[in-house]
Amino acid sequence: MDSMALWYDKDIKIELDVNIFTSSTYSDYVEFGLKCCILSEIKTTETKLYEVYLYLPFHLAKRDIVNIPLSSDLELIGSMFNEDMEISIKKYTSVKYKKSNTAREFCIRNLYDFDVENTNGGSTIKIEVKHSMNECCNYYYRFRVKKLAAFVNSFNDNIPFVDWVFKKSKHLDFTVNKLDKLPNMIVDKMKHFESKIYKINFFLITNDKLNLVSSNSHHNIKTASKIWKRHYLHDEKSKKSDNLIIYHYREKDVFMKFQEIKHNTWLVLSVLFVIIITVVSSFIAIFGCFK
Repeated sequence: MDSMALWYDKDIKIELDVNIFTSSTYSDYVEFGLKCCILSEIKTTETKLYEVYLYLPFHLAKRDIVNIPLSSDLELIGSMFNEDMEISIKKYTSVKYKKSNTAREFCIRNLYDFDVENTNGGSTIKIEVKHSMNECCNYYYRFRVKKLAAFVNSFNDNIPFVDWVFKKSKHLDFTVNKLDKLPNMIVDKMKHFESKIYKINFFLITNDKLNLVSSNSHHNIKTASKIWKRHYLHDEKSKKSDNLIIYHYREKDVFMKFQEIKHNTWLVLSVLFVIIITVVSSFIAIFGCFK
């Protein structure tokens, strides 16, 4: 599978959250959390512009990228960063860690200043981070991409027919900045920027109809709380009925294989009908031999 890539101006550093949502019931998507830490000090009143680039190995239109307005959901912010924090709303929503040894603060921004360019079988999202003197030096963006085809694929296992009828296998192959899986043009662009990701959190979110079969690395598993169900699911009925499972990794290369139990009434009835016809035909053939 092709890799995604992330590169940016050398006066900042990046931490990345990747949330892949896939299920048997809803549309798949990938959601990114991007924390940009400004390293250089600004001593003038001019606004400085920093550039961040995110390459995804499939074509996108600008309308496929949706800003997640976290500033209006303080309960979700607290759950998302999983620490005791002080949240205040001024020009931006400001979040400060209470228990940290050093005073850490970041501001949540909406993603408006960005462009999309389609090249080399993929898309590059260019994000402009604007920073002024006396502003918070750390910014957090959260946005959703309404496509997922390059990361999760269905395939047929060499399994018995009955299992094939009732189960569907999928695999997820996720990598970041894997140079041998990137187009040469993207690799050349990255050489002129910084591409180190200082911290990464990868989450696979799915419903309990998908069972993990194998994985290439250690992970934590938990059931999604009501807050996360409200965030990941869209209609009230699904929020009450579906259980969501969250798999958490801290690696840049994740491979997972899982199986989905098919719940198709017509398919089940069709299979039962074929089995009954086969059994009846066998009996007829057997009794016919004794005539």
